[in-house]
Amino acid sequence: MKKLDRTALFVISACLITLAVIILFGSRQPVKITCENPDCTQISPLGKIAFKFSRAVDQEKAEALLQTDPAIAGRWEWLDNRHANWSAATPLAAGQTLKISFQAGLLGKNGETLEEVYAWELQVRQPAILALKTLDSVGEEVYRIDLTGQEEPVPFSQTGGKVFDFNVAPDGERVVLSVNNDKTGVDLWVINRDGSGQRKLLDCNSDRCTRAAWSPAGNEIAYTRESSGLDPQGGKGVPRTWILDVDSGETAPLFDDDQKIGYGPLWSPDGKWLSSWNGVDGGIQIINRQTGEISLLPTQSGDTGCWSADSSALFYTNLVIGESSFHNVINKADIANGTIQTVIGGNLSGEGLSYDNPACHPSRNLLAASIQPNPKIPGKNLVVQNLDSGEITSVMSDLTKFPGNYSWNPGGEYLLFQMNVVSRDKEDFEIWIRNEASQEKHLLAKGFWLPAWLP
Repeated sequence: MKKLDRTALFVISACLITLAVIILFGSRQPVKITCENPDCTQISPLGKIAFKFSRAVDQEKAEALLQTDPAIAGRWEWLDNRHANWSAATPLAAGQTLKISFQAGLLGKNGETLEEVYAWELQVRQPAILALKTLDSVGEEVYRIDLTGQEEPVPFSQTGGKVFDFNVAPDGERVVLSVNNDKTGVDLWVINRDGSGQRKLLDCNSDRCTRAAWSPAGNEIAYTRESSGLDPQGGKGVPRTWILDVDSGETAPLFDDDQKIGYGPLWSPDGKWLSSWNGVDGGIQIINRQTGEISLLPTQSGDTGCWSADSSALFYTNLVIGESSFHNVINKADIANGTIQTVIGGNLSGEGLSYDNPACHPSRNLLAASIQPNPKIPGKNLVVQNLDSGEITSVMSDLTKFPGNYSWNPGGEYLLFQMNVVSRDKEDFEIWIRNEASQEKHLLAKGFWLPAWLP
């Protein structure tokens, strides 16, 4: 063998050895983890923490290395073997500090290790409130209201007064707006929690797309769609429930049967069930998103009630008719065993109090509901009933007004509600908040309506 050939062979062999070393030891480089959230010091009560791994990891091993202080259950959502989202399984209290860390250990697909502890300390941010306000000669816009009510409400959306309604994502990072267009229709828009990035999410043309509701995972939006028919300027068709994939932008009817109508979709907290009002069949229809199974709860209430925190039951309003009187009661439908029972009201021989519009507490067995003490007076009171003890607590007693749009924040510390005047003059509508621990309440703003939490 010539000297030149031996030199070439030596160089090639050295390169192969070097390449082998790089492949062997390069694949064993330690894994590094980064937090991909815009702000890795704050979190919403159910907010996601997005993690990025520098190398492909074994999902089960990575999950086993995660620890939280205090120790709480969480849910994982893997986008691929290098990107994952973690979120708390139950709501966290506002102001709470959560420490989350990955302990050192083996987690790579090819045997790579995490050689040091990666840790973050996050504080559960205080919620804010969004509400609609009617602007003179313009229309409606969404405003942001401070939790204390000490600061002036500030504009949140910028649509030229075209907002019809809105819905906040469970993690509080995005808000979907139903916005009137110039084709007699209503489009869906999306905006970030800080008011930035407002953009059209779905062009509905001359159809009306309203009553949008984010799925618990935030990847889908259920909404009510009323088709325009042949004449865009004419009346709209019956409402039907549609589903929008937020990432792909694809949208389709929820039901294969085009005769199935639905209005005001409502997700169960675990995302397994979706309920909506069906006026033709006369009740609340519930669909299992995994199996497609559909059931109907007969009622003439016109609303879809509220889901229990564990998604096992739906509470809703039902009309009870007696020999000489009638009133509304609150029923509980147990989804697992198919039973229905009245949990509030039902004493036709007694006072005949009428209860409406239940709102479920996110973690406790409490229901907020409106009560009409006198059927001859349109005003209503707002109460909270403990379903375990039966105790009823009055929240607001003013029969010159009636409560509406009430809900607890995800942590359950506050009850937000709206007080409407009987004349329905929106300038006189009031937004109130009640502290569950102290049971104290105070007025947040006047002239606003349709309040919702921005966690």
